[in-house]
Amino acid sequence: MSDIMKEKESAEIEANADSVKEKESAEIETNTDSPKKTNKTAAGETPDADAPNYDILKWDVPEANSVREEIKHQNEKAAKLPFKKKMEHFWYYYKVPVFVLIGILAFATYLILHFTVFAPKPYAFSAYAINSAYVKDITTEEENDLDRFLDGFNQQMNFDLTKTRSEINAEITISPGSTDNLALAYDMNLTAAGLDGDIDILIGSGDIIDYYVPGDFYRDTIDHYLPADFYEYLKSNDLIYSYHNETDGKDYEVGIFIAGAKRMPETGLYEGTNIDAPVAAICTAHSPRIDTAVAFLEYLFDFPACAE
Repeated sequence: MSDIMKEKESAEIEANADSVKEKESAEIETNTDSPKKTNKTAAGETPDADAPNYDILKWDVPEANSVREEIKHQNEKAAKLPFKKKMEHFWYYYKVPVFVLIGILAFATYLILHFTVFAPKPYAFSAYAINSAYVKDITTEEENDLDRFLDGFNQQMNFDLTKTRSEINAEITISPGSTDNLALAYDMNLTAAGLDGDIDILIGSGDIIDYYVPGDFYRDTIDHYLPADFYEYLKSNDLIYSYHNETDGKDYEVGIFIAGAKRMPETGLYEGTNIDAPVAAICTAHSPRIDTAVAFLEYLFDFPACAE
């Protein structure tokens, strides 16, 4: 009886094993026979618009042993494209570098032009006449009195005005201590120009000259810079202007009264104004052209001819 039971159990086990093997074989055959997902359709069939395009995930690249070979292959493919396709290909991959390169070239061009073609010429001489009667007539290019006076000085100094510039800025109006916006803007402009060494001579009333002493426009007294004979001529004719320092109570010779200078009427700077005693001061603190400033004052007075 025991042997019969064992035989039955063995037969059932073998039967179950054969059934499992048959099922597994059937599943394998089913999977093998089922078509792979693809975007391709049989002839005459309409592709499904919503079906995912698996082809775009396939890289059309031959087997390559290095990145260099892959790049070479892509370049060869691009070389065979029509011109329009080449441009589209180029723009798609290189538009960002192109924009960056254009930006760099534009900035470099700006710097070159700014410091060469459009760069202001250095000064041969620069003077500022504050609160003058000068009014520039922009409707005409004819020279006025101030232009003709400056031309005479430029010719005497033999300035090369193709490479340098010589100017008398007589269009600034300043009231010391004023809180007017325009006056403050002029003040800031004048202060910056003086500290940058762009002013050789400052001309104005005594109040204007005194106003810019605290700004360190002048250093030492004019007897350190004027030729001895010119200084003696001015001193003997009471033409030296002194700034009174209230801190130490001393007077410092910083300017020259120029109303009586021989060529002053040629400038027309203060005719008809309430400034009857204009003063010229050399901006000795920062000007790199002190010798030219001295020459300007001698030209204004027509020295030494005026002393004869």
